[in-house]
Amino acid sequence: MLISLPRSPTKLFRRGCARYASPDLLIIDEFGFDKIERTECPEAAHLLYKIIASRNQKRSTALVTNVDFDKWGDYLSDGPLAMAFLDRLVDGAIILKLKGKSFHAEKAKAAEIHSS
Repeated sequence: MLISLPRSPTKLFRRGCARYASPDLLIIDEFGFDKIERTECPEAAHLLYKIIASRNQKRSTALVTNVDFDKWGDYLSDGPLAMAFLDRLVDGAIILKLKGKSFHAEKAKAAEIHSS
């Protein structure tokens, strides 16, 4: 998502941010799953913050992650940015925290047993 945005605050950058800021519902799946985007785009956390901040109190955002809130500072490599990001994300949010076994892990385990 963020790799497609230009890196400088140009008209093209603003248009790219508006693309993600405008939908009534933005779904961000597997946040924190892969660190490749941060390697390829060091400013990814700041770009994502700008998108979330522009949506705050205006549009709905669903974010799916396995990173606990207290680990976001480590994941984003910027504690104050993580706090600001979370402040905007959870403002008026409904937070669902699921516990249990991973559906995909169980499915893979079952497939491995059947193939043996």
